[in-house]
Amino acid sequence: MGQVIKSTTTTTEDFMGPNSNNRRSRASSTFQQPQVTTTSTSAGDIFTNNNKNNKPITILLLGPGENGKSTLFKQIQLMYNKGIASEETRKEMKSDVYENLLENIRNLILGTQTLEIKICNEKAIEYATTLVNESLTINDLLENPKDWKEKIEMVWKDEGIQQAFQNREEFQLYDSAEYLFKNIQRICENDYIPSIDDILHTRVKTLGIIEMAFELNSGQQLKLVDVGGQRNERKKWIHLFSDVDAIVFMVSLSEFDLTCYESNETWRVQETVEVLRDISNKPMFLNTPLIMILNKKDILQQKLKNKSFKQYFKEFKGDEKDDKEVIEFLKQYYLQFTTDHARDNLRVYPLSAIDQNETKNVFTEVADFVIKESEKRKVLQQQEIANEKARRRKSTKL
Repeated sequence: MGQVIKSTTTTTEDFMGPNSNNRRSRASSTFQQPQVTTTSTSAGDIFTNNNKNNKPITILLLGPGENGKSTLFKQIQLMYNKGIASEETRKEMKSDVYENLLENIRNLILGTQTLEIKICNEKAIEYATTLVNESLTINDLLENPKDWKEKIEMVWKDEGIQQAFQNREEFQLYDSAEYLFKNIQRICENDYIPSIDDILHTRVKTLGIIEMAFELNSGQQLKLVDVGGQRNERKKWIHLFSDVDAIVFMVSLSEFDLTCYESNETWRVQETVEVLRDISNKPMFLNTPLIMILNKKDILQQKLKNKSFKQYFKEFKGDEKDDKEVIEFLKQYYLQFTTDHARDNLRVYPLSAIDQNETKNVFTEVADFVIKESEKRKVLQQQEIANEKARRRKSTKL
């Protein structure tokens, strides 16, 4: 429930033993989605097509990269049987799945160099050299997936690669890596068609602006806008700020031990704080409904089993193995950077966006909240107009 807040070319020798001192420093504490048109009395009900010509309520989906914005967007498509719910759409994304597979195995191979770990199996060394070669492309995997399955699987199962995977916070790796490798037998079949889960676990960087429209039975329209979260994409946000009725800001709960893709020197938590502080305290947004979604709850739970949360947040005094205590701490931690924002229209929801049922429940609450806040603003605007007319009439009589 929400709460009201008052690579480069590499040789075989590179994988034979330690050859790099480039340990990562730690800072201190696309696919174009089709338009969706739907309607509902409450956000979770069945939608119907009603073409009322009224101004839509615009919900802007913001946050830095790697926080699950696109996963949430795809889940909402599924709720209304659009986008990736279509097998034809998923077929078109087969190359995206393979691209994730190749990028993840390459990052793991290069991660062994960063961590000065040996790849143990001689055949795995040979395959690793082939896989990181710049001449290898996604088309090679698409043309002969079964051949590449053997190579990728052997490298993935190598003891040295598994050791690197256990220390993956020291280099860049997608959250989906383990899922893809565990499903490689199915993914690399010649007649493979990506499943919904495959697409939800596939990272596709959002480039530009993607919109999805909903229409209520009352005729009121909603429009969800997803914008790329990487640094070079954020300059596009400013063009959307003039017509925003609500902001959904995504935060990754599991990023406490990670650095940014754009800069291995920048702690991801600090990057999130800077973006959140900038957005939530802009004068134009101080009274705009703000929904902060603390995403990747599932990944946080897994990390806490083996990681020390207190190593990154020394001020945390609770049980670092208790995910509920950690989530509550992180909620309060991020809220302290929204100091100027009105508390009566701010909500916080923990979420695992990969979970379809949980996402549906959370989005239903978010949409209902945004609609109610919009109605309140309309009433206030009507009162202001009526008061202004009354003042003018009084002035005329005088």
